[in-house]
Amino acid sequence: MTNSQRAEQAHRAIMYFEQNSGDDRENSLKDLLCNLMHWADEQAEDFDDALRVARMHYEAEVHEEA
Repeated sequence: MTNSQRAEQAHRAIMYFEQNSGDDRENSLKDLLCNLMHWADEQAEDFDDALRVARMHYEAEVHEEA
């Protein structure tokens, strides 16, 4: 999967969130991240650790495609 395909996948998720939350483009990413933090709390998941790992994956994918 390319980074462009990854971005398109994320775009579809954000669009779904906007359509189902009534949020607008300006706030949707922030509100989705906030909701994911609440979800992580309820699932006893470490959001900060997940974000750290996600950042590592992102950096590797960007470097790989460069």
